[in-house]
Amino acid sequence: AGVFFCREEVAHRVSQLYGDERLSDVSFVVRGPSGAEQRFVGHRNIISTWSQPLERMLCGDFAEGSSHEVHIHDVEPPAFE
Repeated sequence: AGVFFCREEVAHRVSQLYGDERLSDVSFVVRGPSGAEQRFVGHRNIISTWSQPLERMLCGDFAEGSSHEVHIHDVEPPAFE
């Protein structure tokens, strides 16, 4: 019989949210110095666990905390992703 590992199942299910706009609550518009621009959709609660600076931006007193679209400049989209 297979063994159920909750941690692995949670990780698998959360990974399925990547790029899924249906329940996303924030979009990042990322434009690098080269002029390349790309939009990434995300989930504040998940993003805030991956990056402390983004957690402060999205959950703190910054304007991005109440915005549905966040603009990131001077970062190439592949680096942000």
